[in-house]
Amino acid sequence: METHPVLEALADPARLRLFARLVLGERVENAPRAQLVPLLHAGLVRRDGDGTLRARPSAFRTPGGDTPARLPAWVPPHLAGHFREGRLSSVPAKQRVRAELLTRLAEAEFEPGRAYGEDEVSETLARYGADPSALRRYCVEYGVLTRERDGSGYRLGEAGERAARLAAVA
Repeated sequence: METHPVLEALADPARLRLFARLVLGERVENAPRAQLVPLLHAGLVRRDGDGTLRARPSAFRTPGGDTPARLPAWVPPHLAGHFREGRLSSVPAKQRVRAELLTRLAEAEFEPGRAYGEDEVSETLARYGADPSALRRYCVEYGVLTRERDGSGYRLGEAGERAARLAAVA
């Protein structure tokens, strides 16, 4: 039997204490990565644009009790088969479908013109899949995110570039 990601994340006492501090509204800075990343992956914690960590008790909510978590609002029905319990369970093999999924994800999560650090991009993508590094790499390969030459940051690709990428793989 597979353990639910929320339960796995909270099974560690140090992570449970960190989550409790955030639920109580305590401002937490410089949380140890080993404690923070599993909470982010499970959707229990999010990082605001200003870097503030916030608890997401809504991660415990599932429609109808045991049923899988809802799909993110940006996921259209034809991409739903790539999700399980609200998280990406497979990356589409077809280039056109993969490009569409990555474009929709990036447009839902990243603001145009804003620079994001690698950790922030990884934490955001970790909410959707178990391998945020691969998702980040795919986003760059497909032009959905652009990476600074020095590797210091990422930005949402220009709308025209994203549309051209989608057209190129269609």
